[in-house]
Amino acid sequence: MTFNLKKFGLALAACLFFHTAVSVSAEDLTPWLVTEKDGPWFISVCTFANPDPQIAADQAVALVKELRQDFRLPAFIYVKESGEGKTMEGRPYYVVDSENPEAAPRISTTYTYMTPSMTHEFAVLVGNFTSVEDPRAQRALTTIRPLRPKCMSGNDSIHPMISQDKNAPLSRAFITSNPLLSREHFVNSGLDPVVLAANQDIKRYSLLDCPGKYTVQVAVLKGVTTLNQQRIAEIKANDARGLSIKGQTLSEADEKAVKLCDALRAKGIEAYVFRDRYASIVTVGSFDFVGEEVNGQFTFRPEILKVIQQFSPSIDPKQSGVASIKRKTLRDIPGRPAKKDVEGIMFDLSPRVVQVPRRPVLN
Repeated sequence: MTFNLKKFGLALAACLFFHTAVSVSAEDLTPWLVTEKDGPWFISVCTFANPDPQIAADQAVALVKELRQDFRLPAFIYVKESGEGKTMEGRPYYVVDSENPEAAPRISTTYTYMTPSMTHEFAVLVGNFTSVEDPRAQRALTTIRPLRPKCMSGNDSIHPMISQDKNAPLSRAFITSNPLLSREHFVNSGLDPVVLAANQDIKRYSLLDCPGKYTVQVAVLKGVTTLNQQRIAEIKANDARGLSIKGQTLSEADEKAVKLCDALRAKGIEAYVFRDRYASIVTVGSFDFVGEEVNGQFTFRPEILKVIQQFSPSIDPKQSGVASIKRKTLRDIPGRPAKKDVEGIMFDLSPRVVQVPRRPVLN
């Protein structure tokens, strides 16, 4: 029994919009296909290819199942179109003219597939990971490379990315980006110049000076959607409706955020402040990694969990629904009492881990 990838519907077509139809075995590929939402970084375990795509697809599915069931690794499949005459753009390299070796080599960026007889390739990926430096990715890579999956014993895949060492067929596994995400997703061009300028006059505890890679966002104070001081003055003077949130301008939100940060610092808490285009943000803590995966379950490091729990709302068991949720304020945080103008500011309903923004690196 066979089926055609076209019958999987629009969801699959969105992922494989550049692929031609390919007939594979009755094993449905849909549950295993990687998507844009599955994360930015993966481990490329190996790639299956065969003149008969049905064989390669079956091999990929079998490996994904074994990685998930026996090793508890989140495995996926990415289907890549190949074929005779197909080329792709890549890193520049030098090409020497075989007929005139004395001539200066030219630079080319065109690559030709090494398996021209294949119509499709089925890559097995393991992820998702937050970055190349993610310790979970490094541990997974160490686990994967020496594996000898049962499903790969004696398979007839001829793809060059599969090691010919039968004792370690996955030894060529490497970390790669999600193939469905655009290059712009991974290229950080630095902070928006307007946002960078807005943070320049923060005298102390700027989030841009936070030494860690991650922090916990505990409060967001919103204002009018502009950083232009003249425009803010006009809004105040004319009481323009729809451009302020609860009558609070962004400059007022900035001031409260700075005071909130200072109050947390006075309580001995490592707090930072950051000004975005539409809000001022207060964060707590500085961390180089967020946690680890244990027995297939991701767990935040204790220091991060402590911050999240400290600023998360409390639940009143005597109430039900929304009424049972009580957002915390500075009054609920132990330590030095805060001034009245900030002690009532509420912390977020869901404190969350965020990456620390960085200033652009000047060459």
